[in-house]
Amino acid sequence: MSGPVPGAAAPPPEPARRGPRWHLLVTLPVAALLVLFALSNRAPVRLTLWPFNLAVEAPVSLVVLAVAAIAFLAGALLASLTAWRQSRRARRLERETARLAQEIVALRHRLTEIAPAAAPQDRPHPHPAPLPPPGR
Repeated sequence: MSGPVPGAAAPPPEPARRGPRWHLLVTLPVAALLVLFALSNRAPVRLTLWPFNLAVEAPVSLVVLAVAAIAFLAGALLASLTAWRQSRRARRLERETARLAQEIVALRHRLTEIAPAAAPQDRPHPHPAPLPPPGR
């Protein structure tokens, strides 16, 4: 991690975290639905793997839940790989920003050594007044 950038505002404080109670509002109904699904679909089904002589007999609910769990894990893996790549990029950009901020400070210091700062009244106005329209 890098230090604070000179002249930058401090980051806002993190909001206070509430307890995991809200998770129960989602987890308990989903768990109840999964139990009801498993109890309602106990009929056996035979699964065969075609090129091999492999066959397994399992309840329909177990097969469906296993496929859903495998799909969930595959999606979680893809999401975590993407997040990992993004966090790596963010860390690289933070290092680059800190390096550039240090370079700005060094250049400003060098500039004050080379030429003393001009008084504000000696500096040209950054936006000159607009010219009147021609012909008047």
